[in-house]
Amino acid sequence: MALAISLAATPTMARLLRINRVLGWLLIMSLAGVVLLTLTPSQDAGGVVRPFCDVRFVGPPSWAEMTSVTQASLNVALFVPLGLVIGLMPRWRLMLSLAAAAIVIPFAVETIQFLAPILGRSCQADDVAANLTGLVVGLAAGVVLRTIAGSVRRVIE
Repeated sequence: MALAISLAATPTMARLLRINRVLGWLLIMSLAGVVLLTLTPSQDAGGVVRPFCDVRFVGPPSWAEMTSVTQASLNVALFVPLGLVIGLMPRWRLMLSLAAAAIVIPFAVETIQFLAPILGRSCQADDVAANLTGLVVGLAAGVVLRTIAGSVRRVIE
């Protein structure tokens, strides 16, 4: 269903942002992935959900957490594609605007998880830090790839 919606929405997204359809589709799919993996009911829906936001640890995940399969590394990985696509945007102003909007997403996700206990998810401040880490890693990779592609294009021409 997400694939069908993204294919239908891609031309509009590409036209609004004045980007090619491939980038538009990748942007929609990366956003859809975040929504589907964070705001759909968990298998534990109906289970015990903390009535508060866990803020015991706030900070980026450690290298050990990011180099093994942990909740933190999965939260990092979830946002890398979004950052990568944003880093590939053709205009700096667009890239910075989308990056600023993307920074809000982890906070919005945790707020929704806190306010909607029916989802069976718990608000955790360290998820925000891990999501932002993934966004920054992806953004840096996208900017590097964009720069390399531009350099190769200039050499070929």
